[in-house]
Amino acid sequence: MATDSNYPKSPTKGGGQSVASLELEIKNVDQFHLSLELKRDNQALQAELRKLKEAQNKKGKTLEQEKEMRLQANQDRYWLRQKLSRMQMAINARLKMLGIDFDNCDDLSSALDAAFSAIQKLSLEVSCLDYFFLCNLFYFIWKLE
Repeated sequence: MATDSNYPKSPTKGGGQSVASLELEIKNVDQFHLSLELKRDNQALQAELRKLKEAQNKKGKTLEQEKEMRLQANQDRYWLRQKLSRMQMAINARLKMLGIDFDNCDDLSSALDAAFSAIQKLSLEVSCLDYFFLCNLFYFIWKLE
């Protein structure tokens, strides 16, 4: 048979803790456990927030790099277009000096005729330059003798 010594003393009997103090102690313990859980949850959320910020920074950096690459490609493309345009204008001016105008060419045969004419005129010009060079060379050799 159980004796009275095995059971905790009742707060109303003989000098134990009161019910209010036990309830307060239970509340304090519950608050302590709750604060520990909140700290643990807070640390987990902070770690996850750090990971998200790092991922966002990496994504931002890659987007910035892609933007810079696109800008550079557009600048290069614009520069090439300008260079090609200048080269085409210079070639057209040179051909017009030779009397050849590709602007009047409407079909492939007229363009080929104009190109053939340009080749003939340029080869004539080169042969004249070669003749002039040879004449000067012979004159120089004759003066040395």
